[in-house]
Amino acid sequence: MKNKRQDLPTLGRLGARQWPPKSHKFPITFSLDKETMGLLKNINVKLVRFYDEVVNSSQEKARKNEFHWVCEHVKSFDLSFYVPLNAVSLPLQKIQNLLIMLNGLNEIEHIHYSHYDRIGASLALRYIGAVLFPTPFHLNRTSYLEERFRTRYENRSNSKQRWPQAPGAPTMMRKPHKSMLSRPESLFYCFKQIANEITSFARYLRKSHGSTNTADASVNMDSNDNYFYDYLFDRPNLKVHLLGYSLGGLQALFTFLRNPDLFDHCILVNSGASIDDLKTKPVGIYDDEWKEIKRKCHEIRFHLPDDIGDERAFLNEVLFERPFNDERIANVFRQNAHKLLFIAGGADIVSPAEHLLQFLKKEDHVATNTEFRGLNILQVEGLGHPLQRSLDYDRWFPVIISTINQFIYSPNPILKQIPYSQVVKWFSQLKIKNKAWGDWCREKNLLDAKGDQNLDVARIIDSLPPKKKKEFLQYYLISKRYFENDSELLRTLERQKSG
Repeated sequence: MKNKRQDLPTLGRLGARQWPPKSHKFPITFSLDKETMGLLKNINVKLVRFYDEVVNSSQEKARKNEFHWVCEHVKSFDLSFYVPLNAVSLPLQKIQNLLIMLNGLNEIEHIHYSHYDRIGASLALRYIGAVLFPTPFHLNRTSYLEERFRTRYENRSNSKQRWPQAPGAPTMMRKPHKSMLSRPESLFYCFKQIANEITSFARYLRKSHGSTNTADASVNMDSNDNYFYDYLFDRPNLKVHLLGYSLGGLQALFTFLRNPDLFDHCILVNSGASIDDLKTKPVGIYDDEWKEIKRKCHEIRFHLPDDIGDERAFLNEVLFERPFNDERIANVFRQNAHKLLFIAGGADIVSPAEHLLQFLKKEDHVATNTEFRGLNILQVEGLGHPLQRSLDYDRWFPVIISTINQFIYSPNPILKQIPYSQVVKWFSQLKIKNKAWGDWCREKNLLDAKGDQNLDVARIIDSLPPKKKKEFLQYYLISKRYFENDSELLRTLERQKSG
């Protein structure tokens, strides 16, 4: 790739993705509309031991003609980028927001690209870049059978293996959930693998002229990759957001909770129910299969292999526990609730919206004398689980995109997370010239003359030492969440003192 900005649009253009999946080291474009562009760009990842053993074993058996499924593209595959055309064609119009999308379970036909294409293109129109980062449950990464072996497998008795209906994919594919039946630990390793990849990818993107390969990185990058990402993104100022659909939503939540400071927002679409509460028949998994998968996952969830490491607690909470039982993880969730958005279908029977409130304990749902907690939820009337074109989905789609757009561009001050008790404690301990600040305010007659309602904040700040000025203003502003007026705050502090 030549180091000239105008060269990128002249690359070859594909009308559709290829099958069998092929990764492109240099970006290939695909059409979206006049103002947005799609880009297919290869990424290489480091596999956790579980997947590394699967790939190595399959390759060894293939050499002996004992195994005909292709698995190795779980390691090298294409990302699908959705970008505004101006970011490609105009100088200095780099993208400052990137949304990483994670797919659901068993998305192994070409039709499953369509809803990500639609979301990605719509966000690109608002100058939010998007990228579909496929999981091992996706068409780009799941195992498939080469066409030359078709007749050998076509008449086998296992009717649950089927031929794909999508045009352009004349190859027999194994449904990804089958791996969880034979090896239930694959679900946990999939979450670990994706979280490692997304975390390393986000860290790489946010570095100007990103590092090429560090010892603990889960993605392999070189100078050509640097040029591509420098070309499109304002990397020193880039904000990275997550969006997960269905099971991908739980993967996004797991990744986010492990590193909440790395991601600016996390959005879950038709997701959030624990695997015990999921109803999988509408997505092509038989009830008896899912029941068996759940049973096996429950058997091993407290006995996961050592290489799962510190992720055990996070995996257990995200996949099984509602509300979160681990207080450390529950606290991380509560502290970052303002960065989470749930978009739920009112007609979703796979991951029903009512399960979202189970993330929080009952007392967190109501205003108390400590702090109000809630979740950002957009419940869409009539929307079912699959994000396919329908009258209901088309009617609400602009609202969904507008909500995501406003959520991403809205500020998320940490002040929202300061609880009532901490506000009262801080003011109770504040002193100005060795006097409690409430007493000092009254002595200096800083309350206004109209019913004792407001403090003369400017005079108070002028009387504080420099280190206290900013902190006072922060706590004073956040106190407005809890107190109707200043005199109510002062009375509360008097009660605190007398009590």
